[in-house]
Amino acid sequence: MTTIRDIAKAANVTISTVSKALNQEAGVSEQTRQKIQAIAEQMNYVKLPSAKRAADPSPKCIGLIWSQANGVSFPHTVGTLEKEAGKLGYSIVVSTAAPDKALHHMNRLSIRHVVIWGLHSTLLTPDFLNELELYNGTLLSLGGVPLEQGRSIAIDRQEAIHKAVRYLSELGHRSIVFIGVKNEKLIGYTLGMLDCKLEYRPELIVMASKYKPFPDELLLEALRNKAGSKPTAVIVESHGTLCRFARFAKTYGIRIPDDVSVVSYDNIPEMGETLEVPVTTVGPDLESLARTTIEQLLSPISEKEASSAVSLDMELIVRGSTVPPAENR
Repeated sequence: MTTIRDIAKAANVTISTVSKALNQEAGVSEQTRQKIQAIAEQMNYVKLPSAKRAADPSPKCIGLIWSQANGVSFPHTVGTLEKEAGKLGYSIVVSTAAPDKALHHMNRLSIRHVVIWGLHSTLLTPDFLNELELYNGTLLSLGGVPLEQGRSIAIDRQEAIHKAVRYLSELGHRSIVFIGVKNEKLIGYTLGMLDCKLEYRPELIVMASKYKPFPDELLLEALRNKAGSKPTAVIVESHGTLCRFARFAKTYGIRIPDDVSVVSYDNIPEMGETLEVPVTTVGPDLESLARTTIEQLLSPISEKEASSAVSLDMELIVRGSTVPPAENR
């Protein structure tokens, strides 16, 4: 039996274009539509009832695929997206399944606008790429790798941490510890330290994975920093790691910001309560993120338009956890 994949191959177009042409949907030129319909007739294509999407209106829903939904940023992001989408009469449908399974179900539910959060290159499996070809709608990659056919919004986490280093440097801090894992945030720290001509040594980088016990001894050694000047500031890569650092600071009597200033990634309300003082944060503003996401996802796109990408500004919010080092006060 002939499928739309066969027609797409014969017409040298995408499966999405074939589906739009056969279902009389917008986004396909009349010349292309006629070409596809002619090929479908030649190949004796029979449209199955289950594929008849145009007869049933698509629900006013936006799909959100978030396969690694953990941490407190998840509910805040979903809630802010729901609020922004609601202004236009849309609701958010969330799936925490693997991207291929989630996209498959979004397509079956006729959800024609889908956001994929934090898409990593390791998730671009053959099954996912196959579902991507079959999907008939608008996709947006948010804070992850861009898609060939789709839109994307970049969250420059590297630039966020770079900005945190610059801010601490301007306050007068010369020795800064980074607590986190090997990712783009660590790159931002490294480049920031070098660009600001600050004291940079491997001992100042403390790996703290959520899957392992918190490295109390390594962090104590880094804060003592016998090989150089004593660190006066700490950059933490996420709210989850900050919670563990808060326990560490309380255990060892480290006062914030008297002993060390603290900047953490994640602009979420909990940052006002994790430490005894509100935490200076860096990262995207959630309301701006939600507004840009909905605008990009729902704005019209032409058949010839290439994949588009925008980047969010990284916002530094100064609170009580950061002050100049003691010698500069």
